[in-house]
Amino acid sequence: DVALACRRTQSLLALPRPVYIRELFSMLHQL
Repeated sequence: DVALACRRTQSLLALPRPVYIRELFSMLHQL
């Protein structure tokens, strides 16, 4: 769901950069 991904991305932007990058990669692997 694109809308869900957008909301998750916005919430990830509040995280520290290393955590954000790790979460982003994990999210991409789930697609």
